[in-house]
Amino acid sequence: MAGDAKDARLAAAFQTGFVRTSAYVYNACMLPPASTIAPIVSAEAAAELATAWRSEGKTVVFTNGHFDLLHIGHLHYLQSARAQGDCLIVGLNSDDSTRMRKGPDRPIIPQEERS
Repeated sequence: MAGDAKDARLAAAFQTGFVRTSAYVYNACMLPPASTIAPIVSAEAAAELATAWRSEGKTVVFTNGHFDLLHIGHLHYLQSARAQGDCLIVGLNSDDSTRMRKGPDRPIIPQEERS
């Protein structure tokens, strides 16, 4: 990503506190309205955001999962994780990781669509 575009996307993500990354990680410091689609940033950029949030005295929480066929249990899990701090970073397991852990017929939904 070009420097100016990267800086603009990081600034927007920092203001909203919500980003997704190309490494299938997204951060939510303040949950946006349901209609908001988070920008995609790199894992390194997500780490920069986490560092910035911590420097503001915010508590950053990390969790991860496959989230293949999202269901109410996933939502409760994410809500509970979000309640543990000011900011939430959610890692999304890759298709390869999901296949290794859940079997050769998984995931049902590819990672690009789950992110």
